[in-house]
Amino acid sequence: MGKKYNKGRGGSGKRGGPKHTAKATVKKGSKARLARFGKIAKQGQSGINSAYMTRGTILRRLQLTLKDFRRLCILKGVYPRDPPKTPTAGKDKVYYHASDIQQLAHEPLLKEFRDFKAAMVKVRKSVGRKDIDRARSRYEEAPQYDVHHLVKERYPTFDAALADLDDALCTIALFATLPAAGRVSPEHTSESKKVLKWWQQYVAHSHSLQKGFISVKGVYFQASIQKHTVTWLVPHSYTQDVPKKVDFRVMLTFLEFYTAYVKFVLYKLYKESGLAFPPATADTTSQFFELVGSDHEGPLSGLSLSLRREASYSWLDFAACSAGARIVDEAECTHIVADRVLKDIDSNKEHVQPQWVIDSLNAGRAKPCAPYQPGGSAPPHLSPFVEADDEEDSDSEDEADAPPSPKPEKEAKDMAKMLMSKKAKRLYGRMQHGRERKQAAVARLRKRRELLAARSRQ
Repeated sequence: MGKKYNKGRGGSGKRGGPKHTAKATVKKGSKARLARFGKIAKQGQSGINSAYMTRGTILRRLQLTLKDFRRLCILKGVYPRDPPKTPTAGKDKVYYHASDIQQLAHEPLLKEFRDFKAAMVKVRKSVGRKDIDRARSRYEEAPQYDVHHLVKERYPTFDAALADLDDALCTIALFATLPAAGRVSPEHTSESKKVLKWWQQYVAHSHSLQKGFISVKGVYFQASIQKHTVTWLVPHSYTQDVPKKVDFRVMLTFLEFYTAYVKFVLYKLYKESGLAFPPATADTTSQFFELVGSDHEGPLSGLSLSLRREASYSWLDFAACSAGARIVDEAECTHIVADRVLKDIDSNKEHVQPQWVIDSLNAGRAKPCAPYQPGGSAPPHLSPFVEADDEEDSDSEDEADAPPSPKPEKEAKDMAKMLMSKKAKRLYGRMQHGRERKQAAVARLRKRRELLAARSRQ
């Protein structure tokens, strides 16, 4: 008979081995497991997915169209972000910070947008039923919204509002010169002209204008408002051909916020200066000068200017009044500003070009009139925004002696590719791939010809 092994409870399964008791498994509670292992990480709650959100996800969560989402982001000042570690699969997506989207979710304008959208549905139904009167009344009764609370939210202090005036003034000055066509309505143009005129009146009244420069794009002005430097561009008042590629829907949203923002700043500035806001509208240069006054010592104080028809620019009136000059008729003036050669020249009056006004403003004194005679070549119009003239002169001499550097064509191509849309990028990539294949085929044929030519010579 074979040997028997002890396989009873607690036995080791070997003959004469020690007996062991089974250990009871201790079940840990949820708190103990949490303290030891931590929480189970859920998808989308850690890493880039928790800090950033794609635009498609945001549109689904907020239940907004892309048009309304863009408008809301512009009004709130929310812009796309570039995550530090973008996943490979999401490099072509647009990301926003989760904290910014949380603010958008609690924005009262969301309800206004939805109410307006519902009202437009009713208007379209009335139009479909050919009830034009009912559609017109429903459109007039559609809910409206304002952005005053957004101005207070984005600029909690008046100093912060003054520090960000440059872009707003440039946009308003641009729409003041655009023709009323397409999406740009006459109301947009007239409102922009009115706000720009109010701003010019305050700058001239407070004697804050410091510099000016006439360029190809327009006329640059710089003023000092309560120790804040404000620079803006006034385009030339020429007939403009508006390009079709410009998205005026986005531009008009910027204009909507900037108009309310600049009005708020002007209201504060006018009240601090003891002026009534809104001011009386000045349709002519004489009325504008009467509203501004000439009780200060400026570069052109004591002089009276008369602007000829070809030199009657709105920015020239503003610059002359800010420098202390008076805009009067030709019979009462001391200086005649003209761009063309005059046939009947009055020897008792000085004749100058418009550049003389800006150069005198920059110099802080009235420049000699002889070099600025109409029809002649005026002195070089130097930019007053450039400093350190000695260093620039030395740099310009070094650049003149150095050989011309090649144009950075590769950088220009890369920049152009970055500005392309997704569809254009894909099309451009296919075109480049086709060109590379053709070039490779041509190179192979050329190599074969060279080999055949070498064999025939042998």
